Amino acid sequence: MSDQKLPIEQLFRTKYGEVLAALLRRYGTQRFELVEESVQMAFQRAVEKWSPDNLPDNPGGWLYTVARNAFLESVRRYQLESDKLQQMQAEESGLDQEAAV
Repeated sequence: MSDQKLPIEQLFRTKYGEVLAALLRRYGTQRFELVEESVQMAFQRAVEKWSPDNLPDNPGGWLYTVARNAFLESVRRYQLESDKLQQMQAEESGLDQEAAV
């Protein structure tokens, strides 16, 4: 086990559940998979950005913020995709009605 990975590994053990639980309390358990993905994404970003000499002052807060932002971005993206799909279906339905006339 390398010394570089040690702080992230410790944070994963201590903060993963805390960040996950905080987001689930805030956004609900019906979106568990999306919340879990967001927390995993936050840890991935931490691995990419942090170094042993350059940890944020509040790693748990950083992880929570990044996970929350990833979650909200995913919700926005899914909503946009859903809106586009509904619009396409409405347009297609309108074309079908015009063709039947």
